[in-house]
Amino acid sequence: MTIKTPTLLLDEALCRKNIREMTEKTAAMGLTFRPHFKTHQSHKTGRWFREYGVDKICVSSVRMAEYFCKDGWEDILIAFPYNPMEVNEIRDLAGKTNLGLCITGPQSAELLARDCNFKVSVMIKTDTGYGRSGSLWDNSAGLRETYRILKQCKYISIKGLMTHSGNTYKAKSREEIQKISELSAERLIYARDSIGDPSLLLSVGDTPSASVCNEFKGIDELRPGNFVFYDLMQYFIGSCRLDQVAVRVACPVADISSDRSRVVIYGGGIHFSKEYAETEGRKVYGLLIGKNGDGRALPSEPVYLESLSQEHGILRYSDGVPGSVSIGDLVYIIPVHSCLTAEALGGYLLGDGTRADHMQIKYRDTL
Repeated sequence: MTIKTPTLLLDEALCRKNIREMTEKTAAMGLTFRPHFKTHQSHKTGRWFREYGVDKICVSSVRMAEYFCKDGWEDILIAFPYNPMEVNEIRDLAGKTNLGLCITGPQSAELLARDCNFKVSVMIKTDTGYGRSGSLWDNSAGLRETYRILKQCKYISIKGLMTHSGNTYKAKSREEIQKISELSAERLIYARDSIGDPSLLLSVGDTPSASVCNEFKGIDELRPGNFVFYDLMQYFIGSCRLDQVAVRVACPVADISSDRSRVVIYGGGIHFSKEYAETEGRKVYGLLIGKNGDGRALPSEPVYLESLSQEHGILRYSDGVPGSVSIGDLVYIIPVHSCLTAEALGGYLLGDGTRADHMQIKYRDTL
């Protein structure tokens, strides 16, 4: 297949290796493995997980739950706060799969209990330091009230407490990731003790911790997602090696400015997203990994994607643009955040020239 526009390439062998290694790691630690499928959003990639015995997943939306339910997944946790406006869709899903919902506090619990005339399990979202959503880990009164409200509804089964330690993405070292993970586990245990129900399972989910840590004291379940592909951000914070990153974006060279040591590529914010990482005191949006069919070789000096507009991306070279780079070439970029890049590009090209499906291909034109 001839690549003419920005295209996300997926190395199936590397992807499968990442899946196998994380499956084996969680099994060795005696943990339930519930991978987050928001990174790949693909039936094809999801089926690779099944080959390693995975039968529980989490997703980030009702639509994503519907998508994977259609492919036969029978234990799905929607790891996003309950949205009462989608209660009819949730009710329908609950009749087709073992569905789990995320409840963030007493108000969220009241809304679900009001609407719930279908069997569903619930995880109480707990903020252990990330600061995004959920009840604060030390808000004992709020946690107990959430538990009490949910317990009164005969249709609701309270399964446990969950957290996402997204603050590990700001870590500067593997040691810092380890410390954040340990503190998050301690706080989640404290939150459960505040509720007073030791039967509640504890679930954590972030790729840096899952990749770096070899022990999760008191934790029952891991929910990492990004590890399936990894990306430049994970490399910078020490979660992976570059040879574990299973995706890259092939982009045509559109313009060359040798006097300014830069190359303009067809690949902008609508392809990569505008998320960035920081290195050497500057923001970067990707790393050049090769050109002209060689999607693995690094330049002798790092060449970063330094800026993005809608369609344009700019690669900055430190010592001038090599003469081997020409307009019409393909260059290969490791994205900063593979989850958002996969969402933006909506599909993958495999090494054999075939395309892998992606949820957005099916849902892009729906509300």
